[in-house]
Amino acid sequence: MEPTLEHSDQVVARVVAWHNRHPLATRISAEQVHSVGVVSLPYAVQGARVAPAVPAEPPAEPAAEPTPTPEPPDAGDAMVEIDTGLVPVATADAVAVPLPDRAPVASILDRALAAPETSAAAHAGRPQNSVDPTPAAPVERPDWATRQVLELPLRNGRRTWRAAWRQWRGQGAFRALFNDDFIAPLRPRVVARWVAVHGNSQRPLTEELPWRLIDADPERYIDEVDAPALPLHVLTAAIGVGDARRRLLLAPGPMGAVLGSRHWSRMRLGAATGVLGSLALTLFMGGMALRGGAALSAPAPVSAAASAPASAPTAAAAVAVRVEVPVEVGAERAAQEPVRATPAPANVDPRRGHFDRPTLVATLPAAQRQTLRTAGRALRADPAAPAPARVWALVSAPLADKRQSERIAAQLQAVALLQAVPMRAESMRAGAAWRAVFWPFASAALAQQARLALADKGLHTELLAF
Repeated sequence: MEPTLEHSDQVVARVVAWHNRHPLATRISAEQVHSVGVVSLPYAVQGARVAPAVPAEPPAEPAAEPTPTPEPPDAGDAMVEIDTGLVPVATADAVAVPLPDRAPVASILDRALAAPETSAAAHAGRPQNSVDPTPAAPVERPDWATRQVLELPLRNGRRTWRAAWRQWRGQGAFRALFNDDFIAPLRPRVVARWVAVHGNSQRPLTEELPWRLIDADPERYIDEVDAPALPLHVLTAAIGVGDARRRLLLAPGPMGAVLGSRHWSRMRLGAATGVLGSLALTLFMGGMALRGGAALSAPAPVSAAASAPASAPTAAAAVAVRVEVPVEVGAERAAQEPVRATPAPANVDPRRGHFDRPTLVATLPAAQRQTLRTAGRALRADPAAPAPARVWALVSAPLADKRQSERIAAQLQAVALLQAVPMRAESMRAGAAWRAVFWPFASAALAQQARLALADKGLHTELLAF
């Protein structure tokens, strides 16, 4: 079945739709698609039927027209020529015959304007307005390019790995006969495999658009009866974005495949990279959070009771008390995962099973245990409180004025702030008089040293014990 013929505007619309379909490609318009045409590539197709070649007839030469015989002039219309060779004079009954046309003599202005054209024609090596007497020879095309294909082998059948392998090795029904690298950066082998699947035997365009014919490699061309050489046609177009240019190959048909690369948008690629990086970072942080939560929710291993150091038995009555501390784990987790860290009981032998182990501590009756507890409390009773120790202080002489006593107490307070132990200085009433008191001192010797130091400063005090 022959493909539906397309127009160049349909090819441009296909290219724009294919290019803008990718989310990371630069958006293009129809003005950026150009150089639409057809590319024909030679193939040796096994099982193809072609029409027999018709020998071309040589063009018939046009028959030469017979030269008309000139008629003798009429006697009545003849001119009388004078032998003198001057201006001919006609008779009264004769009609004047026009002289032959002569080329008009060009004026000086016309010749000056025509001088550049004349020089250009002379530079080209031929006179101006000259016509090439030999017409252009017709373009000679190889025999395989002009063959009419009647039928191609089926290419839409079930594809197996063996058929794909044979096609990749170039051993299938369609064998490429070219090796030209005409559409870089696509390699010829890639182009050959793609055209073998999507190429068509009929030219897909109705208009007289550019048509490129890829030459066949003489080393690959083998004229066989069962695998005739014939052309496979595909569409081609170019995309221009800025200074960059991409050449594409298109399979005929509105839904045909496209071979080539797109113009990628740097802005869209950067945005996609940022989104993928953020997603990967989110997944990584989520995995780390889940792993940390699982580690926190895992139960702590229960230490074995037998691993604790055993205490030596003492003469005092001691009671062996068995304390069981239940470890609460989530009901669902405890039901799903057994606690592997729980040690076996001390009275269970892994080889012999359960056995009774005698206790190492003597067991006493309850009454005797109570008596021993009471005696222990009596022995541990607190001793009697010691008698309070004596305290020494330095006091000033009795003063009748309270303000003077407070002034001396302020001076003593300044000295108290410099001591290593907390000291107090205050004004106290002693009967009808007032005294400044500087205390406490732990011993009489310390108080005596402080009294002598104050005396050197002009403060006279007395040592007092209380």
